[in-house]
Formats: sequence, C-alpha cells, structure tokens
Amino acid sequence: LNQFYGDYYENVLTRKWLRLFLYSSLAEGQMASNYIGAIIMRLLETIVEEVAHEQNLALPSDKAVIHEVGWNLHGAISHFAIRRHLYDASQTVVPETVIAMHIHTFLSGFANLLKDYQAPRLLADE
Repeated sequence: LNQFYGDYYENVLTRKWLRLFLYSSLAEGQMASNYIGAIIMRLLETIVEEVAHEQNLALPSDKAVIHEVGWNLHGAISHFAIRRHLYDASQTVVPETVIAMHIHTFLSGFANLLKDYQAPRLLADE
C-alpha cells in the first residue's frame, strides 16, 4: 500500500490532474463519475479484500459498505494531495510520511471497522 499510494500520489494526484478533476466535477462533467465508477471502485474493493485476507477477516456482504471502508484510506490520501497541491497547506512533512500515517491508521483500525459494519444501516433515517 505504501508503494502503491506513493506512486499514485506522485503520478496521478498532481496539481494539474486534481484541478482538472475538480473543475470537471463542478461543471457537472462526467470525468469524475466515470473515473470513480471504472477505476476507483474496483481499486477500493481490491484493497479492502486484500487487507481482510491478510488480517484473516470476513468482509461485509454489501459492496457499498466495502467501498466506504476503502474510501477511508483513499479519501484521506486524496485529500492530503488536495491540501498540498490546491490549498498550499500540509507542506512541511514529506508525502511518504503522511501517506504512511494514513495507511497505518487504516490498517490499525481495519478489524474494528469491519466488525462495526457487518450488518450496516444503509439509510440515514434508520
């Protein structure tokens, strides 16, 4: 995960790409939804499945919950890139360290997160 997200940060989550992605979303273009639907959802599933396998844990049966578990990590790293490249914040700690922090937090809390959401409530009003 450290290698993957280090490469992803360096090669995909660039200032230029993030600006294009966010501008497209604000203009109600299809770039973000197409990218998320075609690439990110499968990535999130793969990460969560592999971490669950590594930690010998059962996955929730609902794919939407699996995606949300994966977004905990992916969203944190993506937002770090947004803070750094677009907000000009979070400039003092090297990216590898920040990425490792997010991965460590994700892996450390993974078992509890899965345990808490084996039978999820999917609607906010439930």
